[in-house]
Amino acid sequence: GTGKYRGTISNITPGSYTIYIKGWSHLRKLMQSNVNFLSGTNQYDWSTITLTAGDVNNDNVIMLNDITGIISVWRQSSTPVTPANQQYDLNLDGVISSNDITTAVSNWTMSEVRGEE
Repeated sequence: GTGKYRGTISNITPGSYTIYIKGWSHLRKLMQSNVNFLSGTNQYDWSTITLTAGDVNNDNVIMLNDITGIISVWRQSSTPVTPANQQYDLNLDGVISSNDITTAVSNWTMSEVRGEE
C-alpha cells in the first residue's frame, strides 16, 4: 500500500524531533530524523513515502502470524469488515479478501520484514 501525507505542523515547541508515521496496518516508518523546528509553522512534504502494508497486529514486523490472522477471518470470497476484524482490511475496501492476503504475503520475506527504526 501507499500512504501519502502533506501537511503543516504548527504551534510546536522549537527543538529537534524524529518523525514517524504509522498508517493503518502498515509498518511504522521513520520519515525524517533530527527535524529542527525553529518557528511556529513548518512544512514538510512526505507525499512520496511508501508505507508497507501487512502488519496487522501492530508489532512493527510482518510475520506469518499476520498472514494467518487475515486468513483466520477470511471466509470464501470475501468477509465484510466489522469493528472486530477491521485491522485485516489492508486495502480499506470494506471486505477481507484474497487481495488482503496477497498484500501481506507480498511484503513478507523469510521470517520477518522490519520497518526502519
